[in-house]
Amino acid sequence: GLVGSEMCIRDRIKIPDILDLNYTPLAFVDTEGMPEDAWLDYRRKGVCGSDAPIVMEQSLWNTPLGLYYDKLGIEPLHPEEKDEVALEVGHLLEPLVARLFAEETGYEVYKDWNMYQHPFFPFMLVNLDYIAILPDGSRAIVECKTGSVYTAENWANNQIPEHYIDQLRHEMCVFNADKVFIPYLLGNSKSGFGYRVMERDLAKERELIQACLLYTSDAADD
Repeated sequence: GLVGSEMCIRDRIKIPDILDLNYTPLAFVDTEGMPEDAWLDYRRKGVCGSDAPIVMEQSLWNTPLGLYYDKLGIEPLHPEEKDEVALEVGHLLEPLVARLFAEETGYEVYKDWNMYQHPFFPFMLVNLDYIAILPDGSRAIVECKTGSVYTAENWANNQIPEHYIDQLRHEMCVFNADKVFIPYLLGNSKSGFGYRVMERDLAKERELIQACLLYTSDAADD
């Protein structure tokens, strides 16, 4: 079941008006070499980064009800078809996108296999793609994205596609990071490479925590 679900009753976890940022994320489990089925089982124990847009009803691919069924391990009556090839290609290209980002910025970039848990809000989990070491010694999240050249308009004018925003916010919240870099590769040419930066917004982060708390509480109560 959901981690901390026995705690996730609305009157037991209070979200302060000013978030306490004095924390270190908890290493929940090391996923290196983990079979996909086991990894998915761990993901079902909380709200993960890619779940956040679904909870906030900003996802293009799933609904809160669909996510609820997934957390329970229940197959939906009418499952949406997934483009498995596109998903696998995106996964295989992540190291290349991370390398291009490291070459472009000069930052040290490394893979982190841990699944992390928020110490104050244990229902919030995250798997990160990569981490960058910045010149001042601080760490930032690197979230790699890939897509078709036909999605270029979503990245125009220095913008970040809206359906990624809550995922990035969730990652910064759990990992306690001030920024996340989003390197992307559209198509199969270096001309399709670029990156964006998103800074932490604590007011929006608090709204996200509240939504995840309510969602987890509802799931635990059912």
